Amino acid sequence: MSYEYTGSLAEDISGLIAEKTACGYAYTSSASMLRRFDVFTSEHYPDATTVTREMAHFWARRLETESAASLLNRIKPVRQLALYMSRMGKEAYALEQGWFARPEEPKRHIFSKLELALFFKAADDYPPCWKNPSRNIVAPALFRTIYCCGLRPCEATRLKVGDVDTKDGSITIYQAKGDKDRVVYASDDLRGMLAKYNSEIAEAQPHRSAFFPNWQGNHISIWNAEDWFDELWYSLPDPVCKTQKKPSLQSFRHTFACERIRLWSKEGKDLRSVIYYLSEYMGHDSFRETEYYLHLLPERFPDLLKKAEAVSEAVLPEVMA
Repeated sequence: MSYEYTGSLAEDISGLIAEKTACGYAYTSSASMLRRFDVFTSEHYPDATTVTREMAHFWARRLETESAASLLNRIKPVRQLALYMSRMGKEAYALEQGWFARPEEPKRHIFSKLELALFFKAADDYPPCWKNPSRNIVAPALFRTIYCCGLRPCEATRLKVGDVDTKDGSITIYQAKGDKDRVVYASDDLRGMLAKYNSEIAEAQPHRSAFFPNWQGNHISIWNAEDWFDELWYSLPDPVCKTQKKPSLQSFRHTFACERIRLWSKEGKDLRSVIYYLSEYMGHDSFRETEYYLHLLPERFPDLLKKAEAVSEAVLPEVMA
């Protein structure tokens, strides 16, 4: 979706968006945020010719009902605008790094092998229901795809039929977090499972548009998927499902990342090098998001502590999209 910018910085905003688009970014959510900034400048700084310190700090004030993550999403595009203007030879103020401190990460649940085995066994035995007669087909394939490819749950639920190639195992993710598109590849085992699933669901719902459909053939909602997950999780034996931190669909992604790093370490790979491949594969905005998993590892894999610390010391000070 394109927006019309009418404020005094409209030309620069349009230039930044054109640059990002040319680099392959969808940039839709940031473009929407810059539309809000365009209105903001028209109301408060109608004669502005650049991003000033006063303007940037005024825009970056945290609203009463705004979370730290929402504030971060609001101010990053404006910082990128200032950096773009500086590249174009204009004097512009970019917010300092202190504004971009992320809130403390909550405790994440990392599945054990027993938990995964029991969960997927329960998913395979999941019966259909009147709300979705194909639930028994969709749920096992959906959950395995999220786990095996480390996808964000919303990335999996939004997949269209044409986004998944069951012949070569490629899965194309469009407009993910940060407006990025990317392609991930399924393992041979997962590709075979997806081919079998695609054949079964095509027979049950031949006119579906979503790869993982609801009863109408459209995308299942993330809330539906979470409900399925919760129902399956609480069907497991008490010693398994009664954990200190209840897992969610996102826990599959966290477990994928930790397990991949553990396997690379076991294989003797140089974590300093391969961790960047994981960052790209998972569609992280910056290396900091991937680095987080290094701090989870020592808790479950003490042998990786020194390696994790070495990688953490080597990360770039800033990686901005």
